[in-house]
Amino acid sequence: MIDTNWFQGRIKDVKKSQRELATVLGIDPAQVTNMLRGKRRMQLSEAAIIAQFLNVPVEEVLAHAGLPVNGGARRVKLVGFVDDVGEVHLSDKNEADVEAPAMAPEGTIAVRMRSNDMLMRGGLMFFKPGQGVEAGAIGRLSVCRIAAGPWLVRSIAPGLESGTYDLTGPADEIHGARLSAAVPVLWIRP
Repeated sequence: MIDTNWFQGRIKDVKKSQRELATVLGIDPAQVTNMLRGKRRMQLSEAAIIAQFLNVPVEEVLAHAGLPVNGGARRVKLVGFVDDVGEVHLSDKNEADVEAPAMAPEGTIAVRMRSNDMLMRGGLMFFKPGQGVEAGAIGRLSVCRIAAGPWLVRSIAPGLESGTYDLTGPADEIHGARLSAAVPVLWIRP
């Protein structure tokens, strides 16, 4: 069962509002209200965003949302890495199985972050590959693909023309891209 008082207290502590949380999540404020009252289930990708919004570990958000934190972890395939410019390099051979959050959906995979950023180097990024542009990928950190090009880690925003998107990465900005796929990053483990 969700701890409504904890969430409301944390939102107040960080001097923000439920409406601001809804904007960050990209959902209607009524959906946030329903989620915090336990009438709508919190998604794993939302828990990660809420954790950043509240400046707390994602495990704390999951625990107060009444979701399993320990003992229910699942193992997923580590299938490659992300380089300094945010390009995802997938490998045919599985490097290992790694522990993922218990709520990770079936089909989730992980890639290791290989960057010069000391804080993220060696961390793991989890996502569930898919086809098409998922609505949950817009307005947040996502793994996307332009036509038949490489998979990229980028923040995605709607473009100026219908069916196009603006992508922001660690080394570049791409405007007016036509994506063949985009899925949200579900979780990052430093």
